[in-house]
Amino acid sequence: MMPAGMFQPSIISSLDAVNDFDLWRNVMREFSEEFLGNPEHDGSGAQSIDYNASEPFRSLDAARRAGKLRIFCFGVGLDPLTLVGEILSAAVIDGDVFDDIFRELVSTNTEGSILAIGGQSAAGVPFEHRNVERLLISEPMAPAGAACLELAWRHRDVLLSAAT
Repeated sequence: MMPAGMFQPSIISSLDAVNDFDLWRNVMREFSEEFLGNPEHDGSGAQSIDYNASEPFRSLDAARRAGKLRIFCFGVGLDPLTLVGEILSAAVIDGDVFDDIFRELVSTNTEGSILAIGGQSAAGVPFEHRNVERLLISEPMAPAGAACLELAWRHRDVLLSAAT
């Protein structure tokens, strides 16, 4: 499941703790890294991110404000192996917005390859029972990712009815 990540400021600076310490901004940084293959925003950056002017942050934020990108929180889980707390969430993005913001979607990033099913790219895998079941049963997935996928499928009517 993408994106997934732990909170980390984009640069090591007390100013960025304030600029970056925001769940939505953390999600946007993960979209940037994992979907677009941009360098990790892991504290090694040279300057702060201007979320109001820099892409893809400006477009992601505009889509969220317009209701074309919606974030849902399923709850907080505790990974039984690492004892790391994880916020389980899902994003629902209108197709035209996804196509525009992620038109340069990568097939691999620094964390690995993006899964494809039956020759379809990850951007084209339908959210259908057979695909969800295959992912949950046959593909390696971290517990938090599996929980998010199961919960998204279980609550798909609520997630998708919020779309306008």
